[in-house]
Amino acid sequence: MLSEQPEHSMPMTDLAAIAFGSLSRLSHAVSRLEKRGWLERSAGVGGRRHNVVSLSNDGVAAVQAAAPAHALNVRHLLLDPLDPGEVELLGDLLVKVLSRAAPELHAQ
Repeated sequence: MLSEQPEHSMPMTDLAAIAFGSLSRLSHAVSRLEKRGWLERSAGVGGRRHNVVSLSNDGVAAVQAAAPAHALNVRHLLLDPLDPGEVELLGDLLVKVLSRAAPELHAQ
């Protein structure tokens, strides 16, 4: 998600909503990734209570390094067992679910 955003950044509240998780849980995950040097946290427009999280240069590199293997794994587990008609149906169903679960993503 973050790697696809402008400047690889977004408010933590938005990221928590997209991940269907609590802000507290996300904050702990962000702290761990900050320690690895992959994320940076900064105060947003509303001050410290509106933190923005951004991928660091090392974070962008980590995403780029992991992406090919991740895509192959998703294809192997999710798409390869399906015939073309089932893949199309799966896509249609996921769009329908996403439009309700995360309308802000569906609009993109």
